[in-house]
Amino acid sequence: MGNISPLMWRTQLTARKRDEVPLKSSNGTTHPVATDIQKTLDWTLQSMQLSRKLIDALSMNLRAYERFSAPGGDMAYFSDIVDPNISLLRNSIKESFEKMADLHLELMSLDDAWKRRATHV
Repeated sequence: MGNISPLMWRTQLTARKRDEVPLKSSNGTTHPVATDIQKTLDWTLQSMQLSRKLIDALSMNLRAYERFSAPGGDMAYFSDIVDPNISLLRNSIKESFEKMADLHLELMSLDDAWKRRATHV
């Protein structure tokens, strides 16, 4: 899945900027609600950036599988092997990539929703 590990994903989602400056009013006082809004916005932006990295990584892997499984692709090397384990392995690989494709669609949908909401902020 590219260079993004689940640990990196969780770490980035929960990371906070150390130099974060809360929103202040014109008289210099910090508003707790404004600070929460700023933190939520920062978290959302980080999430959007990470989801785009995951979308790119999944896209790359899915394109590689399409080439692998296409007629004349590398999967053809296994077609003349009669071993039932090879058939199980091919099915397992196919299922894994189908799950990746589903995740890719979910992330694309989430990214679209974030883009629509961002235009309203």
